[in-house]
Amino acid sequence: MTRRQHRVILTLMAPKTPAPAPAPAPLAAHTAYPIPAFQPHRFHACINHPGALSAEQCAHWRDFALTHANMADAKIGRDGGDVQETAYRRSRVGWLSHEPRTAPLFQLLASYVMSTNRAWWNFDLTSFAESLQFTEYRAEENQFYGWHVDPSPANPNRKLSMVVQLSDPADYDGGNLEVMTSSVPTQAPRQQGTIVFFPSYNVHRVTPVTRGVRHSIVGWIHGPPLR
Repeated sequence: MTRRQHRVILTLMAPKTPAPAPAPAPLAAHTAYPIPAFQPHRFHACINHPGALSAEQCAHWRDFALTHANMADAKIGRDGGDVQETAYRRSRVGWLSHEPRTAPLFQLLASYVMSTNRAWWNFDLTSFAESLQFTEYRAEENQFYGWHVDPSPANPNRKLSMVVQLSDPADYDGGNLEVMTSSVPTQAPRQQGTIVFFPSYNVHRVTPVTRGVRHSIVGWIHGPPLR
């Protein structure tokens, strides 16, 4: 094969110029991509379970506490100790420890703790690390509890607070449980047997009782520090 013939063959075998790539298809019209809305109620909610306890159960635990809870004037934690400060808190309290006679109450409350926490906050909770507090507010002594939060230097791991309304609302005036869930307080239901839950870091209070007597059970569920 001559040199000239070789060049011709090479020319014939050269690849053809590739066709230009098709232009990319234009993007479709923009549709909004939703970002989940921030839901502050999950951090500052006040969740209520009306009728969790019957009137008979409320009367039973009220009478049991008045008999066995060793009632005393309520105090507040200050400077590493407990002090009585009547300008800030006036009530009488007793304590219901977890023991065979109170086990049904703890069991009932724990079931509501688990279901409510799972539905709303999903906090890492471990136990009722303290006894339940039985509280009595009397109108004749203008008893109340001012604005406060529940975690304290002595109990920093209180994460979820719980209040059980034991009294019939017809038996007292005032004594409203109010929880700051936004810029204005939310009044918890007064219905007898209602269990009220809210994060322990929420500011809350009980307004002065102006007629009759209000009884409640208060509990705090503990867990590892929030992070």
